[in-house]
Amino acid sequence: MQRMKHKPQVIFINNQLQPQDRIIEYYEQNTPISSIAKAHSKPYICLYNDNKTPILRRQWGDIHLKNGDIVIFLLVMTGGGGDSKDVTNEKNPFLIISGLALIAGGFAFTSGYLAYGIVGGGIALVGSGLFGTPTTDTSLTKDIATPSPTYSNNKLYRSNRIRYSEAIPVSYGRNKIIADKAITDYVDFTNGQEAVHMLLCLGQGEYEIEDILYGNDRMSRVPYIDYRIQYLNQNDTFDTSLVDPNIIVPKSFEIKKLETTYSSDYALTPAGFISDTLITDIIGNGTYDIRVIEIDKKGNYVGGYLYVKLGVRVTGNRGSEITKLSNGKKRYAVSLKSTSGNLTWYSLRAVVDEVHRFDNLTMLSVVLKSTDKFKLDKIDTISVITQRKLRTYDKVSNSWTQPIVTNSLVWAVSDMITSRYGGNHPDKALDLDNFVEIDEELRARGDELNIVIDSTTTLQEVVSKVTQIARCTPVVQLGKISLVRDRRQTVPVAMFSPMNIVEKSFSINWTSLDNTEFDGVSAKFINSDTWNEEYIYIKYEIKNNKYVLSKVNFLEQPIELDLTGCTNKRQALAEAEYTLKNTLLRRTSIKLTTEMEGNIVTIGDRVLVSHDIMEWGTSGKIEGFDGKYIYLSEDIEFNATDVFLISFRNKNGSASVQLTVSAYDDVHNRILIKEPFIFSVSNDQSSATLRFTNGNTIILNYGHQMESTHYIYAKKTLSEPMVAVVQSKRPIDDMRVEVVMKNEDDEVHVNSLTV
Repeated sequence: MQRMKHKPQVIFINNQLQPQDRIIEYYEQNTPISSIAKAHSKPYICLYNDNKTPILRRQWGDIHLKNGDIVIFLLVMTGGGGDSKDVTNEKNPFLIISGLALIAGGFAFTSGYLAYGIVGGGIALVGSGLFGTPTTDTSLTKDIATPSPTYSNNKLYRSNRIRYSEAIPVSYGRNKIIADKAITDYVDFTNGQEAVHMLLCLGQGEYEIEDILYGNDRMSRVPYIDYRIQYLNQNDTFDTSLVDPNIIVPKSFEIKKLETTYSSDYALTPAGFISDTLITDIIGNGTYDIRVIEIDKKGNYVGGYLYVKLGVRVTGNRGSEITKLSNGKKRYAVSLKSTSGNLTWYSLRAVVDEVHRFDNLTMLSVVLKSTDKFKLDKIDTISVITQRKLRTYDKVSNSWTQPIVTNSLVWAVSDMITSRYGGNHPDKALDLDNFVEIDEELRARGDELNIVIDSTTTLQEVVSKVTQIARCTPVVQLGKISLVRDRRQTVPVAMFSPMNIVEKSFSINWTSLDNTEFDGVSAKFINSDTWNEEYIYIKYEIKNNKYVLSKVNFLEQPIELDLTGCTNKRQALAEAEYTLKNTLLRRTSIKLTTEMEGNIVTIGDRVLVSHDIMEWGTSGKIEGFDGKYIYLSEDIEFNATDVFLISFRNKNGSASVQLTVSAYDDVHNRILIKEPFIFSVSNDQSSATLRFTNGNTIILNYGHQMESTHYIYAKKTLSEPMVAVVQSKRPIDDMRVEVVMKNEDDEVHVNSLTV
């Protein structure tokens, strides 16, 4: 089914550090971009749909919006670099955090159902779990213009760098993060020692730091590195003692030897920004002069030169000079000349007066000092092993905890849905009883979620994806989000037969197994012991008409799983075995339309299905009860050698226990239940209550006061009603519901292989 395209959407982001505080507006088709651009004193860029390259201002009038278009106006922030000619150049740092990792879309809070992409005619069988299978086709690891440094196999990208226009990372669980740069590095020579200043963004939210590595060395053991971790709540002030994000390095500047005549003029700040403080770093011994001249937004000179410092002395081979300009904060160009000695102009920086907010971000400031014993040869190889802190729900106190270290998949999903950088939905949108139940189950199994999300994706897409590694899927019913897990269930909750299946809506598909189709499953995961990709291979063979699974070192034609978020070998093996068994044993799919009975079941429920086109059994309605015999609406098959069973539909739509029956004489629609019971009949003779000695109770309706009780009758072992599990459902209209099911086999839920 094609998704209906929305009206053109325009997003205005005035603070890239807090992109969730964006303004979203909708416009009519054919509106030119130029007519919706807002006036602003600071420079901003325009991003159009998936194009990572900003649209030039002169093109804005030529682009007319269409349904489905997304336009982003992004205010350009200071820090790290920029010049008058190009405010979108690679020196500008904050384009790294221009987007959210999770877009608050996808979950519709209605009384309907979230079918999660598996409602439809075709049901994938090869390599599928009940709710889909983790594959490499996912936006979490997609090939983007600036790939994820955490998950990339390319050494070029496994380094600290600026990822332009990409999302602020969000990490859940325990991960080794190759952190993104928040500003361009800058160098100074304070106290005559060369030092590189780096500001890295670990991600949104709060983390406990397990270790920080410089290359393969623990940073805490390197005496020439200073660092500070800062998690900032709202209104916290960023500590600039190690790294100042207000420092700009002009892109156009190049290292050069100072001559006895003034050098070229270098724009100190990009257009739209002003400063009254400049910093020069010089190598050598001697003296030099500094002059500045005011320039406008286009780089044109305003007035004459100001000779701000003369005869600045450099000794000890290197030095930094901070110059405060008495003419106040303006846009300047700077030039230098040597007045004695042999000097090299190494760097130029400006300090701007901007207030940068890092609300709900964890930042790492690093200063690396070059000495004879410590070379800056691994400058972009800083990685951090983090453990995410999240709030969890305590069912005893019925309240949320303070953020604690956890790798719980459930509370990660809760954070995705409710956080400001995620879905921003209220807590009441969560089915907390369900969340607690699933969390306890997964913790008992040892299943975890350890993942870094650092590319933009929709909320529904990422929640659906990460929950697959625990055999779960998100479901929205009655305005609340819950998680359904594919697990072994013993009691059917509903029964479907020709009596409650809409005529001509029933279809069944048996898929035979082609042993040339695949020979097993390969599962890729990241091993947290080494932080490298590893593979698990499981092969299947048929022996004595049974499937036999075994671990092997290689497969020729496997089903390929990508278990992104799984860093545990035992968990990876269990999910690979589950997927293979699901593919081998659940090969019958059923689709039917029913009436209000379809509202009884939900995704993952165990049900019984009987239909005339199948030899599982016959069905009908109860027509009477005389205190001994039960009279059926349909003739039944019976013989003295086989065992026959009957199951009744309860008032709530669920199926009763199966009872053993006998038939007598030549009356082919009359049965006798073998299990002992006592009974009572209603005053109007329209129903009977049967109470069995094992504690079960069944109510039979057969009069005209209410609908007669439905039944399924079948021969034991040969033609029992099929046990199935609900895979999806969706409303057809106000009265009818389409239900898609697969045959159930309890062996799917048994993990027999060990690490």
